[in-house]
Amino acid sequence: MSKRSLVLFSLALTLTLVLTSIGLANGVTYFEDSTNDVFRYEDGTLIAKGDFANEIDVVSVTLIGTELTLNLAADPKTNDGFHSYEIVIVWDNISQTIQNKTEITVGNVDGAPFVDVMTNYLVNATGHPLASQPAPIYNSTQVKNQKLVWEMDVCLYQYTSYVSPMYVNVTTKYTTEIEGKNVLFMDTHLKGETPTPPGIIWNFSTILSVAGTLLVCGFAGYTLGQISVYYFTTNIRSKQTNTIFMAVFVVGLAVLVNFWFWLTPWQILWNVGIFLITIVFGYYWATRGLMRLKFDSPLPENLPIDTEEQLSACIVLSKGESEDYNPLPYIRRFYKKEETNVEQKSKFLQPIELYKMKRQYKKLFKLQAQKAVEFTEKEVKNPYRDISKDITEKLEETFLDYDMYINAYVNDWPTINQVLLTAIARGASNITILNLFTSQSFEYELAINEMKRIDYSKIGLNVKQTDFLGKSKKIQNYLIKKVKASVPEGSDLAKVGVLLISEGQPKEWDSLYPLTEEEEAFKKAITQGLQKAGFQEQNVRPVWLNYRPPQIEDAVQELVASGCQTIIAAITSEPIDGLLTLYTVPTRVEKAISDESITVITIGGWNVDDEIIKVYLSLITDAKALPLEELGKEAEIVLQASKVGATLKEAEDHEEDKHEENKSEDKNEEPSEDK
Repeated sequence: MSKRSLVLFSLALTLTLVLTSIGLANGVTYFEDSTNDVFRYEDGTLIAKGDFANEIDVVSVTLIGTELTLNLAADPKTNDGFHSYEIVIVWDNISQTIQNKTEITVGNVDGAPFVDVMTNYLVNATGHPLASQPAPIYNSTQVKNQKLVWEMDVCLYQYTSYVSPMYVNVTTKYTTEIEGKNVLFMDTHLKGETPTPPGIIWNFSTILSVAGTLLVCGFAGYTLGQISVYYFTTNIRSKQTNTIFMAVFVVGLAVLVNFWFWLTPWQILWNVGIFLITIVFGYYWATRGLMRLKFDSPLPENLPIDTEEQLSACIVLSKGESEDYNPLPYIRRFYKKEETNVEQKSKFLQPIELYKMKRQYKKLFKLQAQKAVEFTEKEVKNPYRDISKDITEKLEETFLDYDMYINAYVNDWPTINQVLLTAIARGASNITILNLFTSQSFEYELAINEMKRIDYSKIGLNVKQTDFLGKSKKIQNYLIKKVKASVPEGSDLAKVGVLLISEGQPKEWDSLYPLTEEEEAFKKAITQGLQKAGFQEQNVRPVWLNYRPPQIEDAVQELVASGCQTIIAAITSEPIDGLLTLYTVPTRVEKAISDESITVITIGGWNVDDEIIKVYLSLITDAKALPLEELGKEAEIVLQASKVGATLKEAEDHEEDKHEENKSEDKNEEPSEDK
């Protein structure tokens, strides 16, 4: 819901509550009294009890909102000098004589002058009267049919026990003279008489009022639950500002309505309960919507293809990271873990996990800003994309003679199919993919599975791909040289520890992707090379970032315990700097070391180092053809050799069937005579 819609809805709801004159939400009955129980005294002697003077026969006393009502059996008479109505409410009892109370007197008897006064008495916690007492309130009584009504909003807020006072005393009197005798009619409800337990008066106004306040609290809770998810998971500043505004607005609205429409404790509990329940529901519903988002790479149903051109293209395929936080790759990975029964936080808690990732991006940006000499807010971002583009530019400057150089990503756009179609549309018929994955992983398989959506084999396309980086001896030697070159001059290699860090994958995935086996072989080869270069065998530790031991923290503590003064953290699974190499690994290594005298050196992505570019060139030269026909067996889209372009396979079959039907009809049709 937008900010404008939220404000309009809230105003409409508030206006409706006011216009319908909904009674204030609380309605309690202080007591109910039986009728026909008026006492008759003649010259001071009790004569009878029964159906006398209904205008003083007390029915009940209620508090609806801030209106105190004395209900009678007939219309009251207040200003004739012979009827009086008195109410004493003791809100709380500090002692027998010191009380917070309200006294109301209306009318008078025996022809005395008319009185209409409400007096409130306040004491402090020690029982002493307050220095400043509320002024008496005169002429506040309203006569409404068979009721006397007093508005208590001036004084009621001063009492904490107004819903359930200590006791309520009511005395009504009517004096007259009958056959020369002074007759007094009186009805009373005094302390000691059993009152009806306080309860809500379920009339139409109260029901509407309860429903209105519950609706406001439910709406506030639902909105708060939803926007908490948006706040956790969005990185768009305007949306974050909107979520903060809406949170303050809806909570303020709920508080205002509950304050405006005075509530009983039970109703407050209901509203708080509804508020909390709807927060959970709103959070759940927003999480449900968030986790349904998919990382899509839309493909055209028809694509013009220039098959006459014989151009070539070099595509640099990498894992990919967005310049700013993007939850979609994480959500896709979550469902793969769920599908393969990998232990992880429940779907309901994923917004919190995404919030942690968003915070990592913020901390990365902060580190990037600190390193930059001059920067603006727009320039601070994850450098992964820029570095990958620098790699393609470096390749373009070499002896390679490709007509175009394009980047493709798995966790960012453009994806492999989008790039392949772009290259083909520009006339490329010979394409080489530089595979920047060190081993066969979940992300790499995503790229292959995406390629399987399109059958490229029928347009004379030739696609080659380089082998995984971890299988290259040149990559292994490059990393060995890089680690050795990072050792501070004059350092004793016996006191230098090396961590060979790769991200790893869940054990449940080992049967799906050979990443673990290939990464272990890769790091083992590097370990052997480092030992030949002079590093101590026990000081070179292959470790995993996640999912399985040994992990960074354990290995660091062991290296420190063995006397290493320098620790080199070499990340072997990330050829391009990103969140993992610039923030996650350095942070975890530094946190694992408590001794400030130990030097930590991090070797991150290989990026555009001249030596690694030379290695990439040799890999491109040795690239092998991909089996396009096999990959396209179950394709959704088939690229045609004609200039029609790409069409959906189902649509193509439908067109063939239609063509055969037309041929059959033409064959069976008899020639018509010319007119």
